[in-house]
Amino acid sequence: MKKLYFLLVTTVIPFLTFSQNVKDTTDQRFHDDLLDHLVGRWNVTGVVYGTQAKLIFQAEWILNHQFLRVYEKSEGNIPGTNFPFETFLFIGYDNYTKRYIPQLVSMWGGTCSQNTTNAYRTGNEFKLVIIGPCVIGVERFTWEPASGSWHIESRELHEGKEGEPYLDLHGVAAGK
Repeated sequence: MKKLYFLLVTTVIPFLTFSQNVKDTTDQRFHDDLLDHLVGRWNVTGVVYGTQAKLIFQAEWILNHQFLRVYEKSEGNIPGTNFPFETFLFIGYDNYTKRYIPQLVSMWGGTCSQNTTNAYRTGNEFKLVIIGPCVIGVERFTWEPASGSWHIESRELHEGKEGEPYLDLHGVAAGK
């Protein structure tokens, strides 16, 4: 009887436990159902510092599905400059500490890329808190499942409090 019980415990219970996983997470790759919605090419329009803006977002999983690479580029030049806004956001995940690991680099160069960026997910919202020499703020990516689109909003932080949005964008999948 003890052998039957041991066989039951060592074969059936592990089978039931693993069969409940929707996605295979044993491969040590980064899986996130919210960020999966960002994969692809997006037409993004809205307002940046009071000016109409049009951007292209492209996102894809890279490096053995360890990071989501988000590329963003404005169609026009930044007011007062002769170049467009352009940035890369890399979003990874530390399986040991259970924390998102974001890295942000832009066309502003090394000084403005020396920031501390933390990321948090709550439901359909992915939030970046960026603290650096060129920006101190919060950027939210909110997935809107009914329309299959993204709302992207940025606010500066002043003494720990969020200001009014300076960036308010809406992204739809390219080709729609």
